[in-house]
Amino acid sequence: MFVSTLPYRVELDSHWSFDVLVKYVQEKCLSILEHSHYPLQHILGDNRSSQSNVSFLEIIFDFISVSKDMGYLSLNDATLEQMPLEQSAEVSKFDFSLTFQYNPLSDNKRLSCGFVCSHDLFEKLTISKIGQRFEYMFGQLFRTQSSNIPAMNSKGGWSNYFGIVHSGALEDFLKI
Repeated sequence: MFVSTLPYRVELDSHWSFDVLVKYVQEKCLSILEHSHYPLQHILGDNRSSQSNVSFLEIIFDFISVSKDMGYLSLNDATLEQMPLEQSAEVSKFDFSLTFQYNPLSDNKRLSCGFVCSHDLFEKLTISKIGQRFEYMFGQLFRTQSSNIPAMNSKGGWSNYFGIVHSGALEDFLKI
């Protein structure tokens, strides 16, 4: 598999609403594509780094968005149909990845996220703990502060946006 890595850094404002944050990250992700021709080895060389000592190369964030207009795709004599995300079998491209999924066609319009991990390297208990800590982190991000001002203003609270799935535990996802 070929992966083109484009490192970038963003500064976040704690007063932004979740919608503003998502829009900002989207704009940053799209703006960096104009530099996709620049090889990672040159980027690392410019910063006097090597692939062995750069931790961001070990992390991947995957965002999947379902298009409203794409129910099927025809290629010559073959027809490909869209499969619901809940039924897709996850195969880990990397040892550990975090996947965000958004389906504007779903009834709840939630952004869900889950971990895709190598079972050879991670035990289910470890992934469960990581999932709990990740959920706690988002709880802290979107909690109401003592001054009754949300830490990050989101419409209806953070639980309307996030469901956490770890180790393929759909039951935990449905509880949130």
